[in-house]
Amino acid sequence: MKPERCRKGGVGLVGTIGGYVALCILGGLVIGWLLDRVVHTSPVFLIVGVVLGFVVSFYAVYRVAMGELGE
Repeated sequence: MKPERCRKGGVGLVGTIGGYVALCILGGLVIGWLLDRVVHTSPVFLIVGVVLGFVVSFYAVYRVAMGELGE
């Protein structure tokens, strides 16, 4: 494997992982906030959405890491 390929792959991998984490957590935050506004509950769905966003992001990062290690 060429060193330049490793460097570009590493930067791309970090960007992919960061994107997954940010999108999952922000998605959970927005969906939870919207549900709280519709149902008129305080921060219940917001908290649940953020926690689910963390769980989904960890799963996504695990899938990406296992895919990279399997090559």
